[in-house]
Amino acid sequence: MMRVVWAFLLALCWFPLHAEAFSKISPGSTIALIDLGFKGESVATDSQSRTEMARVATEYIGFHLERETKFVVWTAESFGYAVDEQTLALTGGFTQDKAVEIGRAMKADYILCGNILGFGVDRHSTSAIAVTVDETKATTKLGLQLIDARTGSIIASAIADGVSGASGGVTSLPGLLKAYKIIHVPIEAYTWNNHSVNGEIVDMSLTKAANSAVSMLLEKAGITKPKAEED
Repeated sequence: MMRVVWAFLLALCWFPLHAEAFSKISPGSTIALIDLGFKGESVATDSQSRTEMARVATEYIGFHLERETKFVVWTAESFGYAVDEQTLALTGGFTQDKAVEIGRAMKADYILCGNILGFGVDRHSTSAIAVTVDETKATTKLGLQLIDARTGSIIASAIADGVSGASGGVTSLPGLLKAYKIIHVPIEAYTWNNHSVNGEIVDMSLTKAANSAVSMLLEKAGITKPKAEED
């Protein structure tokens, strides 16, 4: 009798771990990618930069999602939902209900939406052999939600940070550089808190935050990363 009880208890412990290994989303599903917003207090001079950051982050999310999965990614714009980028960037994006409404109108199976939750610039100087070097790093915090279009329930959510290299330093991740070159030619500089910030380090920060958030989201949703194709 005790053996039966122990076997039953072991089965209960094993089942959730085993079930978690299965994807909550079937391959080939359609995902409506809603343009990101930008939460937080807005400074008038930052408006254009906030709009551009949200747009760039959305592009990187779509690229990374398609690269890492077999999902079909649709954008609201491609279905005729013109987005007022200025309003979207300054109000923190669509509400969850609005995102679900648009996703259902697009007849997508799932909806991916989110916001840039924070952005910061770290400036400091280092001295060596009587030479002072000014370095700048950018950090982006980004949050995503994956929603079932049929029920409106959140399947998974993720928040990730992306930190650029100092003063436009290169990244060691080839995938980031590939996406960086394919998707977007960075603007020369962003304006943040009345200061000019190198466009390269801002975009690298956005890229890393977007890629990390998508990877975390896929992991939480139980989606197995497909095997990389050989060149």
